Amino acid sequence: MDNLSSEALKKLVRRAKAGDKEAFSAIYENCFTPVFRYLYLRVKNKTEAEDLAQTVFLKAYQALPGFQEQGRPILAYFFTIARNSLIDHWRKSSDRVEDADEVFKKIPDEKSNIESKLDSKSGFEKIKSAMGNLTEDQQEVLRLKFMSELSHSEIAKIMEKSEEAVRQLQCRALKALRQHLGKMN
Repeated sequence: MDNLSSEALKKLVRRAKAGDKEAFSAIYENCFTPVFRYLYLRVKNKTEAEDLAQTVFLKAYQALPGFQEQGRPILAYFFTIARNSLIDHWRKSSDRVEDADEVFKKIPDEKSNIESKLDSKSGFEKIKSAMGNLTEDQQEVLRLKFMSELSHSEIAKIMEKSEEAVRQLQCRALKALRQHLGKMN
């Protein structure tokens, strides 16, 4: 991502909405990588993730005339479309692949020191197994928080939940991971 500010992205959206194709191209260049990474971590297939990312941007482009700013970051808008596209994709396909692998590397938790357990392959497998015991919403919150590095506010908008609900999901997910890891040792 070229690290354009949120305000710069909003200006690009306004220009794109007015018909400036170069502005949408700049939005694409700035938002493609995080959207692709999010999708890739879910489907574990580069081609499939690229196809889904293209679908996300096509949907966003088609919806552009009716787009209205709602005070949320533009990237959160793309993540919402990506999440909904994944749901549609999984409904059409029985080949659902979980993406827990990379999530564990970024879960900060000094109490149980999960990161140190990643040093060994068996520790990684334990964390991956523990992640599988979480609810889909808990897994989603951890993915968006630690892999996509979104704020609680952005996650709340994507998941259509309150910020407090997102915080609770994250707290419960980390607590459940600690408990499962404690039982495995």
